[in-house]
Amino acid sequence: MGKIKRIVDISGLTHGIGWCAPQQGACKLTLNVKEGVIQEALVETIGCSGMTHSAAMAAEILPGKRSSKH
Repeated sequence: MGKIKRIVDISGLTHGIGWCAPQQGACKLTLNVKEGVIQEALVETIGCSGMTHSAAMAAEILPGKRSSKH
């Protein structure tokens, strides 16, 4: 894989996991990026109801956004 020089060079599938407090809940964010634009966003939550609401909002606004600001 070469160096990324432009946002449009970014394509792939990635994910990350976060939590709000120990043993309270967790959230997993999976992004499908094509040419620097988020094509799909999958947000999975376990536990915390506040996190579930935030995840629903994120899943609605992320598709179509650029993966980074430059």
